[in-house]
Amino acid sequence: MGKAYKRYIWLLLAIYVHKKLTFKELSNLWREHTFFYKGKPLSLRTFHHHRKMIENEFGIIIACEHDSNRYFIKDLDVILNDSYKNWVFNTKIIESVLDEGYYNETIKLPDLSLGLEFFSSIMDCIENGHEVKLFYQDNRGFETVSCLSPLGIKYHRNRWYVLGFYNGTDIISIPFDSISKGEITLNGNKFNNAGFRINEILKNSIGIDIPIDRNGKNKPETVTLKAFGKFADYLRNHPFHPSQVEINSFSQSTTFEYKLYITEELVNEILLLGDKVKVIYPSLLQDKLMRKLDSIKKIYL
Repeated sequence: MGKAYKRYIWLLLAIYVHKKLTFKELSNLWREHTFFYKGKPLSLRTFHHHRKMIENEFGIIIACEHDSNRYFIKDLDVILNDSYKNWVFNTKIIESVLDEGYYNETIKLPDLSLGLEFFSSIMDCIENGHEVKLFYQDNRGFETVSCLSPLGIKYHRNRWYVLGFYNGTDIISIPFDSISKGEITLNGNKFNNAGFRINEILKNSIGIDIPIDRNGKNKPETVTLKAFGKFADYLRNHPFHPSQVEINSFSQSTTFEYKLYITEELVNEILLLGDKVKVIYPSLLQDKLMRKLDSIKKIYL
């Protein structure tokens, strides 16, 4: 990574961390990092050049608040709420840090490469509306073949997944690292995926389970959780799901409400919380939790 590129990332990160900075405040921070220009001060000309290069390289605008002459990242909320832009933004920052070789032995990163040989082909299918025949190993270990009309891709728990319509109706997810072969179906019949947006489809799901079909059946349900003690503060700072709404709060517990599909993944995620929460509603989710607990209990008896 070139020195100029590192300076762009540093400038971007400085404004991101401090939210808003005047040029003088930026110059003072710059002076602390003597490796920039061998300790030379940041000139206004260099600063504006870097602003322009950041916009060209990353599509991020460093704007100026004219009444206070403070600089800030324009539309930061949009960047952070857009999963793709957020990923790129954070990747650039992490990349600049990890470029210093000695970090290689101190930071453990996930392996993002498993199954990526199919990434480009599947993205082409999504863009052009083609079906793809995938040969893969299912979660029971059996070799399986599915014709998929892919809608999108998600990275979840250190695995890449392709999500799409199976047999034209149900939505399924297939991990990339289980795929052995893929064949694009060029039969002249293109899949019209207009109106199907993966972020919209996933917004009421935990993980990659989506129990809906092409006709939109199986609507999300209201889920109510009671959090005990200080775990309520944890959920306030780290919501269980983006749909989280706080309903009421007492000295010993706080009640939160969500809009979620009732899936096996949801059951597993709630079980991970142990005795920190209790499901208040719906009864269907309570029953699923109890059956799962009974199944676990039988293993140990």
